[in-house]
Amino acid sequence: MKTTAVILLLTIFAQVPKMNQKKKSYLEYHKKFQVVENHLATETFTTAEELMNNLIDNYEIRFSKDYLIAAQLCLLNGHTTKALGHLESAAAMGVKFSCIESIPVVRQHLSQAQLTELQTKSEQLYNTYQKSIDQKLSKELHRRYQLEQDSKARSNYSQIVSSNFEFIKVVTQNKGFPGEKLVGIDNKDLAGSIQDCHCGNSKVIATLLHYTYPFGELGEEVLLEQIELGNLHPREFATIYTFEKNKISTLYRQSSSNALSSDYKYNFKFPFEKTISDLGNTNAHRAKFGICAVDVNEKIAIVERKY
Repeated sequence: MKTTAVILLLTIFAQVPKMNQKKKSYLEYHKKFQVVENHLATETFTTAEELMNNLIDNYEIRFSKDYLIAAQLCLLNGHTTKALGHLESAAAMGVKFSCIESIPVVRQHLSQAQLTELQTKSEQLYNTYQKSIDQKLSKELHRRYQLEQDSKARSNYSQIVSSNFEFIKVVTQNKGFPGEKLVGIDNKDLAGSIQDCHCGNSKVIATLLHYTYPFGELGEEVLLEQIELGNLHPREFATIYTFEKNKISTLYRQSSSNALSSDYKYNFKFPFEKTISDLGNTNAHRAKFGICAVDVNEKIAIVERKY
């Protein structure tokens, strides 16, 4: 009897840390990643690598592109073994070997033998990745994306966008926002118009850019929660927000109501944003979401072209 009681107590105590363990905030992850970007902009790659590896050690990475960035930093710093590990992790998140091989830094710093071995491992890891996501849902979202692209300039475009939005809304309510963790990255094999080497989620985001008032329908609080959970990237959030704020979609011309619009309290200076003179305010809004400052973003673009 005493033995049973002791075992029961040990079992309970063993579960306490797990039950009390606080979920990591991915908003905080992006704010820390923003510091990595600051070092990328100044080409202080050693510090950037150290900070990136620390993030990888302390978070479950939710965006495959981050592994690709980490791998390139390692290669630039001469840490080939570590880089190969990050590239394998990217493959395990759905990045095809052809996409990995297309990166100039990868081709420049890895031997043919290393690339061949990575290709073999990548194909195995890709099969593992396929089992880790909701394949049925991923295929359906790709199918809907392609249907939406094909219907542009047609009379049924508005209905298809609306149907796709309602589908995404229901998924978000029942399973969380359909991001990389749930449905994986874009796959050109499933939708001919999509770019799979961008490691993006256009199959979902495109509809939210084209639909009128997605914030009013989904709710800003819901989207902010999905950022916290690591299901929605802040840059995706900012892009959707900017498109609605400036009513970029052609469908707004057909809509006479703005009852669902937000008060548009953020300025991100993303594409299609109207001219913003107060960069300090804009950068503060970016920092709130873990998005690097405008000037840092411009410097990173120069570094990308350089390497």
